[in-house]
Amino acid sequence: MNAEIVDDVLDRAEFALRRSPGKRRESEIAFVEQMLRELGGQWSGLSISPAQLFRSVVREGSQLQGLGNLLKVIGVPSKRVAASLQPGDWMIRVIPGTGDVGHLSILASADLVSRSQLIDDGIPAESSQPGHYGTVIEGGAYPHNRRMPFARRFLDSNGRVPPHTVILRPRSADTDATNEDAFPSWQREPVEDNLEPYRIEGGKYTPQEKQHAAEHRAGLIRTSSIIGKQEQKLTRLSPAPISVAKELMRFEGGTLGQYVFDWNDFTVYLDELLHGIGRLRDLLSAGAPQSPSDMTAVQKRALRPTDDTWATGGIKVAYEVWRKSQANYATTGKGGLPSGLVFEFAEKRRAVELARQNFWEVRGSLSRTIAGLKHLDKPKYEGLELKLSDIASMTNPWSALATGVDKMLDARKARDAYDAKIKEFAAAVQVGNDKLKDEFETLRNAGSIFWDKNLAHRKAGQDLEEARIQSRKDAALVGQSTAGHSETRDKILAEVRMPELVADAWHALASIGPPARTKLLNILAQLALVDRASFKFPQWTKDPLGLEDITQLRLAWNRAKSWEPILTKEDIADWVAENKSWEEALAKFNV
Repeated sequence: MNAEIVDDVLDRAEFALRRSPGKRRESEIAFVEQMLRELGGQWSGLSISPAQLFRSVVREGSQLQGLGNLLKVIGVPSKRVAASLQPGDWMIRVIPGTGDVGHLSILASADLVSRSQLIDDGIPAESSQPGHYGTVIEGGAYPHNRRMPFARRFLDSNGRVPPHTVILRPRSADTDATNEDAFPSWQREPVEDNLEPYRIEGGKYTPQEKQHAAEHRAGLIRTSSIIGKQEQKLTRLSPAPISVAKELMRFEGGTLGQYVFDWNDFTVYLDELLHGIGRLRDLLSAGAPQSPSDMTAVQKRALRPTDDTWATGGIKVAYEVWRKSQANYATTGKGGLPSGLVFEFAEKRRAVELARQNFWEVRGSLSRTIAGLKHLDKPKYEGLELKLSDIASMTNPWSALATGVDKMLDARKARDAYDAKIKEFAAAVQVGNDKLKDEFETLRNAGSIFWDKNLAHRKAGQDLEEARIQSRKDAALVGQSTAGHSETRDKILAEVRMPELVADAWHALASIGPPARTKLLNILAQLALVDRASFKFPQWTKDPLGLEDITQLRLAWNRAKSWEPILTKEDIADWVAENKSWEEALAKFNV
């Protein structure tokens, strides 16, 4: 389309927007009707929602007969679009199973761009997911026009229409471009496989890397504490926990607070799964067997059944030690309940957040009391306010939930600094009344609980990392013990370690995968809740840097959605089945 036609199309869309006031539902319906009237449709007396338009496309419903002469379908869910997108195209979305009115966005930009380009241009967007974004004109709860640029994700990174979305084009604006050259390359050419980094497969090392990893004494197989390059690469993608204000935590009876807890639990589980997936990719790339049926003759011979003789006694002891290390790290206990340090760490992270929320509530009460005493001695009580603010800043959620190399040392240093500030504050409040002193004592107790929980959380994180490595070391020692004391060849010593190292990684995935998927589904089920919170707390609409709490909650849902293809029901079942095959092979060995 030439520039004049584009301007005319978008001017009409903005005219329709101005004639679509009201709350969200009324605005959404009015915007659709006004846009149809701009196309020449006559819909007097009939309310038409975006959701109805969506259903008419996906289900070929008959409620909107006559629509076909106005609009042309160019994109349906999870498929590539039939034509290069252009200004004036309609994107309609619904939330299935909710009875939601749906949403209509009109593409305003001439080109779709990446998320990073939007950030460079300072344009806020609905999501942080990879894909192709365009600025829009839209009604609803938060209308946008060309003077207030806001971008929506029209296509995913593979050039496909997102789920629960259709794209339509007014026939009056259809250029009937059928020439293949009119399509952007990302719409017609194969693109990078975004799931490849998460596939459990080998072949990621060069021949030289494979030989070093498999045979060298300082390589991946012979030194169990080595973290391979695939594992390092994946764990850098681990999402961070979030912490939000009490108003959001209490939203709708604490339901949003549970959403936060589920997300934070999920980040722990996902981080360990990324360790496990990366570990397997490294092991398989070093030549390790993926399944028991893939073992070499040397490996099968090393796993011949044990007996009660002295010769195999050491093997059985090593095997029992390894199994205890696995259970200490992560396992599926009685009744299918998960247990181990992975899950204890998540629980202790939750305890830190609850203690922080309680501290801030107590701090708020004390702050109000100080404010009520300002009339007695304004400079003195303003000084108390500053000291209290300084103390509160030391319970920043990111410092409390962060992890690092020296977690315990960092936590103790932070606690010492906090105690010094509290001591100063204790002396200062002695000039106040009894209520002020009592509330200070409540604050001091809440602070002590917070820092105790924080220290326990840090220690649990350190214990978790040590347990992950210890389980790997003990697995390697089982394999080493099967070689016999006289075996000294590096290649053989590495080869007999491989089955147990692989089995250890599969056990981790099988133990953590099911609860991780449960948390993921819990998060994704709360989209409507997040939308209601977004309506109640609209700060996210003017938060391009993602600093607001409500923005973090919205981003958490989007990030969880992006992990859904990695944690499918089928993938989890495969992990459990692969672990079972190794358990059976090892059960025959350890008799």
